Amino acid sequence: MVAQLSSAERFSPQKQHQIMDAGRGKFLGVDTRTGNVLYIHIVKKGLVDVLGLTMRDWTERELEGSALRLNTKNPDVSVLSIYAHPTVAKELFNTLGAMSHNAYPESFPQEPWPEYVGRQSRFVEYEHNVVVPQVV
Repeated sequence: MVAQLSSAERFSPQKQHQIMDAGRGKFLGVDTRTGNVLYIHIVKKGLVDVLGLTMRDWTERELEGSALRLNTKNPDVSVLSIYAHPTVAKELFNTLGAMSHNAYPESFPQEPWPEYVGRQSRFVEYEHNVVVPQVV
């Protein structure tokens, strides 16, 4: 799923800016070049949340041990959470903090990252035979 939504122009996070929580079926990736964030959560068999966020779409971040949380501006999905080794979670927490002080222009204003992810998630549904609720 991540590969389907990745491209050099829109979303290409470095390995250290990705967390895969296989036990809970979650992925969080942050592209430090574009400021785009991708969150995938396999809620249950056949149901997957796929969200694209920009740096303007979340309000704060929290770190509690190995839990990293992003508070979003989306009332349907107000908190994104993922677990990782505490060192990995802290590094991504710090990266997001540094990024929050930068301005990231939208590379594709005609189709911003969240809209692109929403549109591409329809292909994810088809390719993986899952339902991806549209929250944006």
